[in-house]
Amino acid sequence: MLDVDSSGNVTSGKFSTTITAGGSGYAIGCLMTDTTTGKVAQNEGSATSCSFNVISDAEIGDIADNTITQAKVGDKVGGKLLIYNDTGAQLDAGTLVAVSSYDSTNGITVVKADANNSLQATHVVGADIADTDTGYVYQNYTVTALNTDSFSAIGDALYLSETAGEYTDTAPTAANSLEQLVGVVKVKSATVGEIQFSIQPASKIGSNELQAESVDSDNYVDGSVDNVHLSAPKVVFAQETIPVASFTDNLDATGTFATSISIPEGAIVTQAFIDELVGFAGDTSATITIGDGTAVDRYNTGTPSVFTTADHLSVGVPSGTAYHSAAKTVTLIITGASDFTSIVTEGNGTLKLTVAYYQSV
Repeated sequence: MLDVDSSGNVTSGKFSTTITAGGSGYAIGCLMTDTTTGKVAQNEGSATSCSFNVISDAEIGDIADNTITQAKVGDKVGGKLLIYNDTGAQLDAGTLVAVSSYDSTNGITVVKADANNSLQATHVVGADIADTDTGYVYQNYTVTALNTDSFSAIGDALYLSETAGEYTDTAPTAANSLEQLVGVVKVKSATVGEIQFSIQPASKIGSNELQAESVDSDNYVDGSVDNVHLSAPKVVFAQETIPVASFTDNLDATGTFATSISIPEGAIVTQAFIDELVGFAGDTSATITIGDGTAVDRYNTGTPSVFTTADHLSVGVPSGTAYHSAAKTVTLIITGASDFTSIVTEGNGTLKLTVAYYQSV
């Protein structure tokens, strides 16, 4: 039944009509507008047995004279959608759902949204919807008579939960979960609590939302993937190119250089390499040790010569303890025959150092 004012304009209520055989119908959920008042009604019946319910309280006059206010519109309704509940159980008010399908008999159907199952929330249930019944869901809606006492305070942000249909004040962090803000606590109470739902797109996605082969080396910014982000052991190849001018002349036969390569606690060094060697000439010989500042040859064996230019130079296996109980800085010592100053003066010596190690989580 429709409520009609003295001028014959629709104010509220419902009307029904049956389409005769061979006639035209109205799609489930279609809208009709009263051209005088601007009120909108939606078909909640079937295509041939229509039942239109007025769903908009704002009138054309409100828009024309610019007088739509919070008092008239309220903060409860937004993105209203008629759905059919075929989930097998009642959908309680405040349940977060995702639109799932549509059929010509029942219209739009939904499933419970789930942060852990690739189901972003699209709407919230405004009032209980019995199984096999129709009801409204919303994108923006204040749900009342809820138990919000477990939340800390009014204004707490709420997120889609990893429990289907529910919300939480703690954003999910599991690798396969998404993070979606769905509303805020409006009233904190065990019996008359309120939540202002405002369904937002997920701000973070989990591994469940990634397309197969969508992530490869071309998608990474240099340095953005490290052991902390991977949370898995890996093999590291740390490199540095070092010219003779970088060494500290100890004013004897030796020069020392502390590299930028730091071996982290828990790592196991497997090998050191020297490539692109330009001979450290100027004296009659030059040898190198690769250590940690205390154990001078921890990362090599013997005293390999760096006097002669070579593409590659073997420095032997690490002679010291491979496992690192504490972080260490890789340190080089080059020893000339008698005077390191002459090697610095000659000035051409350079090498590329690589240190390989396993890094734990």
